[in-house]
Amino acid sequence: MPTPSRDAPRGRPAPLRAVLLLTWISTCALMAFQIGGPFLAESAYGFSRTEKFALVLLTNIGYIPSALFVGPALRRLAERTPWLSTRDVLAGLITVLSLCSMVPFVADALGGDALGRPALWGSALVLGSLSGAVWPIVESYLSGARRAQQLRRATGLFNLSWASAGMFVLFAMSPFVSEAPLLILLIAGLIHLGSLACIFSLTPEPAKHLEEHHEPHPPVYRRLLVLLRFELPLSYVVLSAIIAAMPDATAQVGVHPKWRAALASTWMVARLVSFWFMQRGEQWHGRWRTPLLGGGLMLVGFALALLAPLRIPGALDAWALTLGLTLFGLGQGVVYAAAIYYAMEVGSASVDAGGTHEAVIGGGYLLGPLAGLAAGWVAASPGQAGGIPFDLALVAIVGAMGVLAIGGGAWLARRAGAGREESPPPAGTPQRAEA
Repeated sequence: MPTPSRDAPRGRPAPLRAVLLLTWISTCALMAFQIGGPFLAESAYGFSRTEKFALVLLTNIGYIPSALFVGPALRRLAERTPWLSTRDVLAGLITVLSLCSMVPFVADALGGDALGRPALWGSALVLGSLSGAVWPIVESYLSGARRAQQLRRATGLFNLSWASAGMFVLFAMSPFVSEAPLLILLIAGLIHLGSLACIFSLTPEPAKHLEEHHEPHPPVYRRLLVLLRFELPLSYVVLSAIIAAMPDATAQVGVHPKWRAALASTWMVARLVSFWFMQRGEQWHGRWRTPLLGGGLMLVGFALALLAPLRIPGALDAWALTLGLTLFGLGQGVVYAAAIYYAMEVGSASVDAGGTHEAVIGGGYLLGPLAGLAAGWVAASPGQAGGIPFDLALVAIVGAMGVLAIGGGAWLARRAGAGREESPPPAGTPQRAEA
């Protein structure tokens, strides 16, 4: 952190293995609630569709302020308590998150539904809020003192790490959702406590970039980041809507309760594949067609996944649902991988850059369940009940948001470079062509 009382080390990146292992374990623990929450709530307390969308909304309502204010809060702490490092703050956040995940199990064991249900809602609020502060810090450790090819490799491995963890936890918990849903949260909390061992390998502060030792990024990166600031929240609008809708969608196509969470995680497998290709290749850097293709795949996949049970009869509906989730996962992987790379490259790896990136994600997490609640109101409104299926209303609302986000973001991004000539990088700097 750039403060006189607590300077970050210069030019010495944090151990990548420790950051990736911390990311994998923390993601496993957090995704059990953030992604698996609707399945667990339905199994434990019989949550309705509206309650599931409300739970996802509550889980993410504090994510934005937490992500935005973690950077300023760390700077203030550095001034007042110079002995308290960023690493210490990260350890404290993870400890609280771990305990928070265990609360619903303990409350239900002590007081049944009367205590367990309120504890689930409370844990959703606290867990979602604090996780918004964790990831900007982790991303700062990941990207500090890394640039160009080194940063591309680090962010690619970071994406593969958390994406594989989310996929793993949904597959692992799926057979036990109907048997012991709250026990899953207890185990997730204990696993999260184990991630504290990785923190001791980190430096007290994230490293800072040495600008003079790295080539500047091409000017088009900043413009592409403008477009991706619109597409990234859109991807999480779609994702959070899918999270809340999948328990009902998988039930409609006749999937056994033990395997509904596993089928719903199809998009995670596809996203992991997309991350792998983005991490391995460099042809997408600086190209406009990459985010546009990703945004299109997300919207098409979402529409197919939700409308398959309504429009495709028989055994094909489950296959259509799977195909839709696959297309969404591929598109979401493209958008996220490009967004985090440009955010770290343009934002110089600060906690504030990571906080802005996570706040944009939080905006999508917030709007997705709101779109679901609005779709429920439209489908049940007087004079239209039975005329507009919920899934069709949700696709229409999210589709309209998608067209506005992609179209508006592309227009603003193009305008950001209009009217002035973009200065080329210094002589001797390799330039990437803009397609």
